[in-house]
Amino acid sequence: MKSSRKVLVLLHARPASKKSLALGPFKDAMETGIDNLRVDISTLEDLLFEVNTGKSPLVIDNISGNNICDYDLVFFRTTRNNRTQVSLCVQALKAADKPYIDSMYRSGFYSKLSGDGLRAEANIPVIPSFHTSNRLLLELANADKLPYSYPFILKDIVGRKGKNNHLITDIDQLKRVLELDPTITYVVQPFIENDGDYRVLVLGGRAVLVIHRRAVSGSHLNNVSAGGEATLIELDKLPSEVIQMAEKSAVQSNIEVAGVDILMNKSTREYYVLEVNSSPQLLSGSFVDTKMQAFNKYIGELLDK
Repeated sequence: MKSSRKVLVLLHARPASKKSLALGPFKDAMETGIDNLRVDISTLEDLLFEVNTGKSPLVIDNISGNNICDYDLVFFRTTRNNRTQVSLCVQALKAADKPYIDSMYRSGFYSKLSGDGLRAEANIPVIPSFHTSNRLLLELANADKLPYSYPFILKDIVGRKGKNNHLITDIDQLKRVLELDPTITYVVQPFIENDGDYRVLVLGGRAVLVIHRRAVSGSHLNNVSAGGEATLIELDKLPSEVIQMAEKSAVQSNIEVAGVDILMNKSTREYYVLEVNSSPQLLSGSFVDTKMQAFNKYIGELLDK
């Protein structure tokens, strides 16, 4: 007798009615039509995602408790606009050599989190990340089961310029932030003590300048757009491996004009890539003339080829 085979069917969200065809009837129709088949139905909202350097994403179905890579097949039945979540699932499944349908789904740089997933797998150092729906995030916090202790960073997975980026110190603050705008999807990261971050301007895969940005007193945000102070520094003030980290991140992202943000842990002196920006504020922020001079030189070199 053949061993039981397992299929995971993923919906974008829980149906409003338990009588929906997406639930019991669909599961029953599959299990009665295929021998030795067990079907689990879950949603992208019920998945737990973890991203860590040197690994493919870990994706756990909170309903069954299973790793999605433990299934023989994953069927993305409905996805809506959840490209980040689908990207992380696809990345994990491909790394485990597990089939999924539809094959049109791809991993990609759709958000800070999906980008971190791809950088982590390429062994580019990133800050550990955890993501799930706001509903589950609050449930885990109430049960004291979040992967990181307070204080931690809670930020919009598609946020820009430091917007919707919070330093969470307790569960009451977490509840208040989640209630402000339920439509925002967040990623959770441990808070890294730092003396600022570095914006590396990478043009055509080559680092051309570095701006050190430091938060003003009372803020955890180093972004100049959020009030941070900026200083232009020489490239050789950063270790060569950090410059290479920035260049590798830009090339991997297929971004020729990139602002790569890098953070150093104040205690361990380890460096992490925070994100790769395709709009690195050439005409705004600090040192506009210097940035435009470097950009114009790069464009001129392209035109002269």
